[in-house]
Amino acid sequence: MTTESIPAPDLAAFRQFCADGDYLSAIWAQVRKEYPDRYVAAYKGEIVASHKTLKGVLAEMDEKGVPKNHAVLRYVSSKPRRMVL
Repeated sequence: MTTESIPAPDLAAFRQFCADGDYLSAIWAQVRKEYPDRYVAAYKGEIVASHKTLKGVLAEMDEKGVPKNHAVLRYVSSKPRRMVL
């Protein structure tokens, strides 16, 4: 599938989602310091919610009217993880 085959509103949402993922990656060092052992949600170029539980961050997003299917959610672990590939 190419982006040319995606309807315009969906393409805009997809591009925003990608931009929010890039934003979160770009500030990850700062996020790790400010939100250890919490879930964070990024939407439209900012951190819009954080909580120690997934249920809590989703509730905070609901309160703020942030669409859960358009935000980037990540868990910020204070402990480094090792992966063997």
